[in-house]
Amino acid sequence: MDWKKRYLEAAENFRDCRCDATFLSGFNVNIDRVIDAERILEDKAEPKELEEIRSWSDFQSVLSYCVSNGKNMEIDLEDYRPEIDGGRRFIGGQGGIVSTFASRIGAESVLYTPIISEELADALDDGIMSPLTDGDISLTDIENCVNSEEIKENLIFEFRGEKSGRMILSDDLPGFQPLFSEEWEDNLTLLDSEVDRVFLAGFHHLREENIERAGRQLGMIDSPLHVEYVYTDDRKSDDVVMKILPEADSIGFDHEEMVQILESIEYAEEPESIEEYIEALSEVMNFSEVDRVHLHTYNFHICLVSKDYSITPEEVLDSMLFGEIAAIASAEKGDIPEREDIESFDFEDKHLRGLEEIEKVSENGIEEFDDFYACLIPVVIHERPKRLVGLGDLISAGSFFWELFQSQ
Repeated sequence: MDWKKRYLEAAENFRDCRCDATFLSGFNVNIDRVIDAERILEDKAEPKELEEIRSWSDFQSVLSYCVSNGKNMEIDLEDYRPEIDGGRRFIGGQGGIVSTFASRIGAESVLYTPIISEELADALDDGIMSPLTDGDISLTDIENCVNSEEIKENLIFEFRGEKSGRMILSDDLPGFQPLFSEEWEDNLTLLDSEVDRVFLAGFHHLREENIERAGRQLGMIDSPLHVEYVYTDDRKSDDVVMKILPEADSIGFDHEEMVQILESIEYAEEPESIEEYIEALSEVMNFSEVDRVHLHTYNFHICLVSKDYSITPEEVLDSMLFGEIAAIASAEKGDIPEREDIESFDFEDKHLRGLEEIEKVSENGIEEFDDFYACLIPVVIHERPKRLVGLGDLISAGSFFWELFQSQ
C-alpha cells in the first residue's frame, strides 16, 4: 500500500466531513507549563528511575533517566517542586485536551470536571460547555459552572531524540477525583442521553476507596465509552485494570501502559513483533471484554475491533489515520489543532515509520482473525515538532470520534 497517498486521502476526505455530534470529555483538566528538558538538564546528572522526587538532585536524575532511555514518566508533585522559570502554558490533562480538540474540529464539546475555577474557564476555548442540573439538566457555557478558586498546573519537560517524550511533574488539586459528583451520579442517565460519545481519562488520580464507585458510574453510561489508560503505582493500576477498563467499550494506551496492563492480567511476555503485539492485545480485549483496543506506539498503531463492531475494518483504518494526522498537526502547530490544520496535512518535514514491520504481516493494514480484526498503520514522524504533550490523547480521541463524522 502507498501509505503516504493513503494519509493524504484521509486529510482530503476530512475536508468533506461535518462533525454534528456531541462529545463528552472528562475528567482531568489543568494548565500545562511546557519546558524544554535539554535547557535545564545538567551534564553531571546520574540517570535514576525514581517514584518520588524530594530534591533538585532527584529531579535531575529522573529527568536524565527519561531523556537517556526515551521514557515517558509522570510523578506527583508531593514533596518537592523545582523552581524553574519560563515555559509555554497550554490547556492540559486528557479531559482538557480532548474537549478542546472536539470543539476545534467542529463538534459540540461538553466537558465534565468536578472542580472549575474562573482561571480555568477563561483558559478554555469559547463554546466548550459543561452540564448543570437543578432537577433537569442543561448544557451551558463552562464559565457558568465555576465552583472553585483552585487550579492545577503541571510541569512538563519535553525532550527530542531517537525517541522523543516527556516527563510530567503532576500538581495536586485538593478535592479532585475523576468521578461524577453525587448529584450527577443520580442524573447520569440524563446526561448520557444528551451526548453521542464519551471519552474519559484521569483514573490514575483515583483514591483506592473510590475505584469501585468510579466503575459503577461508568457502568451507567450507555453511549459508546472510551477510557484512556494511564499507569500509576502497581496496586492501584491493578484495581483500575480490573474494575474500570471492563466498564468501557473502547480502551487506549501506549506501549509502556500496555506493558503494565499485561502485568496486571498476568500475561508474562512483553511483545516485540507485530504478531506478538496482536496476540497480547487480544488477551487484553478478552480480559476486559471491550469491543475495541487501540495501541499507539512510536513505530506503529494497532487497533483491534470485535467482529460485530459498529463500523467496518476499513473505516476503523480511516479513523486511525485521522487520529494520527490530528496528532501530527498538533506537533507541527505547537498547539491543539483546528480543522484547517488537519485539512492542510502534508509530508513536508515528515516521514513514515514502521512500514517494514507492517508489510511483513499485512498488505493493506487489515488482518482478520477468528473473533476480531487487527488494523495497522505506520506512524508519521515530524522531524521538527513544536509540541509532544497530548499526542497520544489526540490519536485516541481523534480515532474514536471520527467514527461519527459524516459526509456533507
